[in-house]
Amino acid sequence: MNHITSLLRGIIRTHVVLGLTFTAAIIPLLAGNRPASETAAAPTVRNVVLVHGAFADGSSWAKVIPLLEAKGLHVTAVQNPLSSLADDVAATKRAIAMQEGPVILVGHSWAGMVISEAGNDPKVTGLVYVAAIVPDEGQSAGDVVKPYPPSPGLAEAKPDAAGFLSLSRKGIDEDFVPDLPPAERAIVYATQGPWNSACLAHKVSVPAWTTKPSWYIAVNDRMLSPEYEQTIAKHIHATTTTLPTGHVPMLSTPKDVAAVIIEAANTPFTALDAAHASAQSVFPANFRTQEIQADGATIHVRVGGQGPAVVLLHGFGDTGDMWALMAAELAHDHRVVVPDLRGMGLSSHPAGGYDKKTQAADIRSVLTQLGIDHAAIVGHDIGATVAYAYAARYPDKTDRLVVMDAPVPGIPPWDEIVRSPALWHFSFGGPDAERLVAGRERIYLDRFWNEFAGDPSKIDEATRVHYTAFYARPGAMQFRFCPVPLNSQGC
Repeated sequence: MNHITSLLRGIIRTHVVLGLTFTAAIIPLLAGNRPASETAAAPTVRNVVLVHGAFADGSSWAKVIPLLEAKGLHVTAVQNPLSSLADDVAATKRAIAMQEGPVILVGHSWAGMVISEAGNDPKVTGLVYVAAIVPDEGQSAGDVVKPYPPSPGLAEAKPDAAGFLSLSRKGIDEDFVPDLPPAERAIVYATQGPWNSACLAHKVSVPAWTTKPSWYIAVNDRMLSPEYEQTIAKHIHATTTTLPTGHVPMLSTPKDVAAVIIEAANTPFTALDAAHASAQSVFPANFRTQEIQADGATIHVRVGGQGPAVVLLHGFGDTGDMWALMAAELAHDHRVVVPDLRGMGLSSHPAGGYDKKTQAADIRSVLTQLGIDHAAIVGHDIGATVAYAYAARYPDKTDRLVVMDAPVPGIPPWDEIVRSPALWHFSFGGPDAERLVAGRERIYLDRFWNEFAGDPSKIDEATRVHYTAFYARPGAMQFRFCPVPLNSQGC
């Protein structure tokens, strides 16, 4: 990806390029670097990753795991080293990477910090916090608890020579698991994981709860302030359950904890809701999203960076998400604008306006409303035809034109290309074609990914699920099958 970003940066600065073609489509190249979220197509989630907190280990979930598995969920309990935030996040990410499909990520106590960082992984569709520390952007655990009175439990955390903290037997019995039988308290004491006190200063960059749905289980706690737990649950707009238990409800009331996790896993995500979440998560935090009204359409736009403006237009089979990594690089010295084209992605699906001149006018309207007078225009696949139409219609507003992975209608060798039997889809249009593909969008899209990508293996399952969800939305295919044939200047 880096070599293409460098090439594109050079082109934007120095050249107008027509018919520039890479040997492989750009979406599989980016997919090979970043698996996109699977959330959008999955009505429910079947994978659960459990992350233990301080003074514990994976066995703290022992009573919850069989309850989840009985509901058909695939469960993995992470064994955190508790040595640093970075180490715990790395262990959690390894567990997430092993899952096939979307993941509900669950964190207890200190692990609220861990899942807030690791939860930015695109596979994660929801977060469950159990009596947990939850940071805002740039906060450490110490920052989070500082405004509240010290808890009695933390006073029983005793350091060893290396600075790792363990709870005293008194702390275990009276503060950590006071609602367990004595024999179980003894096991918790014996198996507790020492926690590096340096973790209190480690900061989370951008917490995942800002873009993903969250659940919070608050308890009658002696390790964290109960007031804090109620306050943070409201702050992150979590679906909240309050239990009359101690700090480790997974051991004292496992059915209640399992019920919340099952609710999170079974919560249906509409394609639109899930797509919104995943679209926000793939771009850097310094990009903002806007919905901008054009002529008869609402255009979803991502904007970030400072400097000369560059517009990145996606092709068919993907959305503006395809540019995420490249946009992050370009944003170091450009103001980057990444729209979803009319009728695609998170933009609206009007009944018409899918000719390239109208779509080019959409882009001009977006730039005007963003206060951008002129920009370099980059188009990939179908986006290249929109880019070309834009440059032709607004030459004084176009600094550079970059056409990637697509010929342009009317410019040789267009006529020769469209006569290829492999491109039968160019003439496959109209309402009957749309009805034939309805409910079979994945089959239709797989053909493009499998037959036209330079390396189909780089378009992994997560990426395919992600983009299929956008194209399976009601009306999302009408731009593709609009009455004007694709091999004209229309669609």
